Amino acid sequence: MTSSSFLNRCSSTNVGGKFRVLLKPLFYHRAGPCPPQHVIDDAEETGDYTVLRLEYPGVIIVPPGVTSDGPSVPPYWVFILIGSILAGLTYTTLGPFAIAWVWLATWVRAKVDPEKFRYPGYLHDFLCTWLANGRAAADGDLRVACAAVGMGWFSCYAVYLGVRLGTFIKYKTVVPEIVQKQAVNVFAKSKKLLSSDFRFDVPTSIVVKI
Repeated sequence: MTSSSFLNRCSSTNVGGKFRVLLKPLFYHRAGPCPPQHVIDDAEETGDYTVLRLEYPGVIIVPPGVTSDGPSVPPYWVFILIGSILAGLTYTTLGPFAIAWVWLATWVRAKVDPEKFRYPGYLHDFLCTWLANGRAAADGDLRVACAAVGMGWFSCYAVYLGVRLGTFIKYKTVVPEIVQKQAVNVFAKSKKLLSSDFRFDVPTSIVVKI
């Protein structure tokens, strides 16, 4: 296998609103040699990623505990506002057709419903905080990951446009405190440990062991 793909079906659960916490790791093959299934199964079962990291550096490991509501995409009103501004700026040249900017902006936002691409959303949120070159590279990886889950090229670019807009205006979803606590409780329960054994790391939005 040489193309990008998700290598396993991860487990997650709702912790409030659209937020979900990963209970198991998610493995994404980005480039290079792809590990055999038994290596993926072993890593998922034991939580030991040594073989993957040493022998398959092209595999991105999204760790359990990541809490996400999908990629950081601005709400509808931001897209409609931008479409309206573009319509106003182009009305003298396009006339009534300028209103198409509003329609296009609304359509793009509809295409970036996080529920339609949950796995790429987990990957994107993780990469935004862990890649040295930040969100620009993460946004590009999101577009490729959307194709990996079967989205058409036009929809992939619509998603990419949405997150690039979010990056441009520095839009970022903040995990509410009540969701943070619920994520810790649910994650600890899944590990059969006490909630006091974990904490919610706000900068990375990941439940981590103390």
